[in-house]
Amino acid sequence: MKLVFARVTDASGGGSAVVYLGSPPLKSSFPAAVERVLSGPQGRVVEEWRVEREDGRVVFRSPPRTLALPGEHMELALKDVEEGIPLPGPGRYRLVVSVDGRDIGEAEFEAVESDPPTLPPLPPPLEQGISKSTILWVRYRAGREERTVPVWHGYADGRIYLLSGPGEQSLPDLDRADRAHLLVRSKDKGSLLGAVEAAVREVSSAEVWEKVGPILLGRRLNLPDGEQALDRWKKECRLFELVPLPLQSAA
Repeated sequence: MKLVFARVTDASGGGSAVVYLGSPPLKSSFPAAVERVLSGPQGRVVEEWRVEREDGRVVFRSPPRTLALPGEHMELALKDVEEGIPLPGPGRYRLVVSVDGRDIGEAEFEAVESDPPTLPPLPPPLEQGISKSTILWVRYRAGREERTVPVWHGYADGRIYLLSGPGEQSLPDLDRADRAHLLVRSKDKGSLLGAVEAAVREVSSAEVWEKVGPILLGRRLNLPDGEQALDRWKKECRLFELVPLPLQSAA
């Protein structure tokens, strides 16, 4: 049994052996593609793979699967797209592939603390719905409890921004979720256009506030303190950034 090729890369198709953790980092990586090519005698085998840190500690393990190999001189190509791999931080990692309980090869990759160079575009109906709708519905799980709440939002550079805090909408335990689903409805008819999964992270940098603050002011209705609300938000509220992951969209 031979591992002909193996690679872990960003699922958006970058090609290099790099996965992205986001900046600021997410609780798990952006979607990653795990590619393998196997060759061996014809028959059925059980294949699995794992991700290790440089010190050998296992941080993620795939479920085992039974495969049918086509034959000695033929290759079987496999590709798993993982929603996110829970990597503890940037650095070098190893993909280790095993068949029938025996390791047959490995490949190194790097995790970097930045967003992917480009985010895959959303389908036009969803993007238009997000940008034009006054309200989105956000579904997320914190621990054992799943919540679905309506939210007003800001939208910039393909990312959705949600404000939570005193005098504003309440998003309890959103900071404990690393993924959420956005339910997008038509502004005109109210019909469901679709849903998309998004990575969740809290942001607070001056750069983000400078970009998003004016957008949120323009979206928030009936502000009692007008433009002074921006200073209040910075002091009292939490700002969440949701990055859509179209590869893992959900209905």
